[in-house]
Amino acid sequence: MSSGRGRDIHAAARSGDLTTVQSILASNPLAVNSRDKHSRTPYPPSFLGFNSYLP
Repeated sequence: MSSGRGRDIHAAARSGDLTTVQSILASNPLAVNSRDKHSRTPYPPSFLGFNSYLP
C-alpha cells in the first residue's frame, strides 16, 4: 500500500500509538497488510512490543 494511510499505520505502529493503529484498521482492515519500503508489515513491532528498539 503506498497511500498516506499505509505510511500512517507504519508510523503509528513504530511509535506504539495503539489508538491510531486501531482507528486506521477500523476504517481499513486491509491496512494491516500494507508494506513499507523494506517490505515489512506494520504489526510485528507493535504486537510484539519491540517498538522501542526500532530506529
